[in-house]
Order: sequence, then structure tokens, then C-alpha cells
Amino acid sequence: MSTETTVLVCFDVRSEKFSFVKVKTFVIEGTMINYNGKLGFLRAGKSTCAYRSSRIVNLLVLEDIDKQGWSERTFVLPALWEDIVGSAMLGFVGMTRTNEIVMRQVSIEPIPLCLFYFNTERNTVVRVAVEGMDVSEYDSVHIFLDHVENVEL
Repeated sequence: MSTETTVLVCFDVRSEKFSFVKVKTFVIEGTMINYNGKLGFLRAGKSTCAYRSSRIVNLLVLEDIDKQGWSERTFVLPALWEDIVGSAMLGFVGMTRTNEIVMRQVSIEPIPLCLFYFNTERNTVVRVAVEGMDVSEYDSVHIFLDHVENVEL
């Protein structure tokens, strides 16, 4: 049995102090996200990626940093999941302010690049193709949620 403990190291910019949070194995194998201003981790069942055969998405949230209290929610994917996802292997990008889980193809082939939005409240999935951008010449594409930029000339 391992005696190692996995911890997250937190740094408070205001107080300039470090704190440590013990984490479950889930965290190591999940994607870190911002969940309504709290630290969250996503994964699809026991996998870090979602597939056509995936049935659930798990969300682990650090509710109280002082007490190190975690909550876990499980979302059942809708019946149309298999048809919408097809053969794509999806990685988690994050979560929007409206609690939609955003996923993307791990491989940027085939073109076009597609994003998948899973609405946790309505239990719906929408596939959005990003057109007008040739991603075939890039090794990787980075996606950022909630980025706002004034492009007014």
C-alpha cells in the first residue's frame, strides 16, 4: 500500500501564503476546470476522455478549501450522445458560466474542428463545427472559454 499523498498547492496572492489540499485519485485523472468560481475536475466515468461508449460525466468540486470538503455530481449523457459524437474521442475544455461542459476532439482531424456542448441542466448535447479556419496546418489547437476581446477597429 502506498503511503504517498497527492496534494494541490494553493497560493493566495493577497496574503502571499501557501496552503495544501489533499486530493483524491480522481483529481489526478481529471481535467481541472473553473466551476462557478470553485475548483472542479471533470472526467467521463473512469476515463479522462469521452467516447461514443461513454455513459456518464463526473464532476468533482472543492466546496470548502478550509475543511477540504469535496462534492461529486454524476451527469448521465443523453440517448442521442452516440449519434452526435460518432467516432470522435473528446477531451474536456472546461465549463461555461451557464454550466455547459465543453468538449473538443482530441485529434484535429477530420476537418472541421468541432466543439461539443453538454448542457447539464437540460441534458442535451450540441455539436458545433468551427468553419472558416484551416486547422490542418497546426500540430495543436488551444481553446479558451470566456475569453472576451474588443476587436473594434
